[in-house]
Amino acid sequence: MKSVLRKAVYLAFLFFTLEFFSCKTQKKHDTNVEELPLRVGMECAYAPNNWEENQLSDTNEPIMNNPGFYAEGYDVQIARLIAESMNRKLEIVKIPWDGLLEALNRGQIDIIVSGMVDSREHKQAALFSDTYAVERTEYGLLVNGDSKFSQADSLSDLKGASIIGQRGTKLDSVIDQIPGVYHVPAVDTIPNMLDRLNRKTVDGIVINLDSAQAYQKTYPQLAIIDFPDGQGFYLDFSGICVGVDKNNPTLLEEVNTAIASISIEKRKDLMDMAIFKTGAKESDDSIEENAQKATSSLLSSMIFMLKNNRSTWITGAWGTFKVSVLGTLIGFALALLLVFLRSTEIKKGDFALIRLVKKFFITLEKFYITIVRGTPMMVQACIIYYAGFSITKNLMDGAPIAEVNRAWSFFTAALITISLNTAAYLAEVLRGAIESLDKSPEEAAHVDGAGRIRIMFEIILPQALRACLPSIGNELVNNVKGSSVLNIIGFVELMFATGTVAGFYYQYLAAYCLAALIYLFMTISLTCLLNFIMLKTGIIEKKS
Repeated sequence: MKSVLRKAVYLAFLFFTLEFFSCKTQKKHDTNVEELPLRVGMECAYAPNNWEENQLSDTNEPIMNNPGFYAEGYDVQIARLIAESMNRKLEIVKIPWDGLLEALNRGQIDIIVSGMVDSREHKQAALFSDTYAVERTEYGLLVNGDSKFSQADSLSDLKGASIIGQRGTKLDSVIDQIPGVYHVPAVDTIPNMLDRLNRKTVDGIVINLDSAQAYQKTYPQLAIIDFPDGQGFYLDFSGICVGVDKNNPTLLEEVNTAIASISIEKRKDLMDMAIFKTGAKESDDSIEENAQKATSSLLSSMIFMLKNNRSTWITGAWGTFKVSVLGTLIGFALALLLVFLRSTEIKKGDFALIRLVKKFFITLEKFYITIVRGTPMMVQACIIYYAGFSITKNLMDGAPIAEVNRAWSFFTAALITISLNTAAYLAEVLRGAIESLDKSPEEAAHVDGAGRIRIMFEIILPQALRACLPSIGNELVNNVKGSSVLNIIGFVELMFATGTVAGFYYQYLAAYCLAALIYLFMTISLTCLLNFIMLKTGIIEKKS
């Protein structure tokens, strides 16, 4: 049993070392001391403003935190021109819409160029530039062409309709202006909205009219409702703008200078090109043809997505595997420390200071386990990532944001989250196993004069580990599934990859079914491996 544990520790150390140096090597490319990067946050799921592609072209840009994918669209071209005006190197960071403003305020990105409007709510969180839109933003609806609402001329004509928008945006909040509407709870992305509309689970979606033209080009069965003047939505903003940190008015001035240099004719050309590219891929197949292939049947859709995006699935699955395995191993080591602290005995003969120290560590262990087990891992991941980033930024005072992001990476935050979460649960598992052990060997060792640490590591823990190894294996399997929440901070794991592929084809059911099969394969494989190890170590016996 000891040799197995020793080998596991050595393997974990080697695995972590290789991963650490591979991350460092990977993140050193394209660095230029003379050219300060301009990190631009965008959703990469809001065509024609911004979307993802899986092939490099002359007009798209690599997505820093999603290897193998590239950002394209009107926002990308505007960001390019802003970066050129500032003589800075453009870096695109894919961030969920809900996290853009937080990422900006925490310094993860320099600016937001993601079709964000200068609404009153947004202005409370950031500074906003002059609008870079071609013309004033207007909202309309996309509905199915055979819908009874397709001929609506005013908001009142939509009474009784089920309408959905994007969470945290004006596309959702303006729905309440429709009298008698059924306001469907918002979803996270535009592709998710389109998927609902194509499956006819809603009657319509609120959309920017410029974007509506692009989506209709991909899905000609959809109809655009463009309300006459005075009959549509009231919008209390000027248009799409660049978001800048409130504490950086100098950067805002630079952005406004860059935007002012982009003529209306240039903007129109860029938008026309973005709308055109929304309907055609760089390959011979169009997005429309690919979308039709991806919707022919559930099974064929899954095969199509797996074949055409296999590198994305592999990258996501590898991210899930490495953070789950390493997190479980590190969490197990921390759990041993927690159990050792919890089992500390306060003796009558201890000095007052020693008694105080022992009480402190015992209380700290109980407090830690209560906090971790009583809060969701998703919340823990957000706190660890953003707090860790702020601390790292303060320690690296004056360093470029790109360097801070390299020092405090998504992987580091994800690994710490899994490790701390695992430690809390395994500590309780180990404590329960220790309390159930026969006390005779421990008492005999005390009589022979053995110290507490020796008794713990040579008598108690070997027995406890044999009893709780199945639970440790279950925790590893749970971490494989639980790591799915880590996409909230931008870590590339299986659910991040799933969202990428689903958003690329506007098809969520097939993508989620494929993700479920990959998760099932990973968990079954790990379970079989753990059972094999327990058979070899004699923890479980082979059934005859």
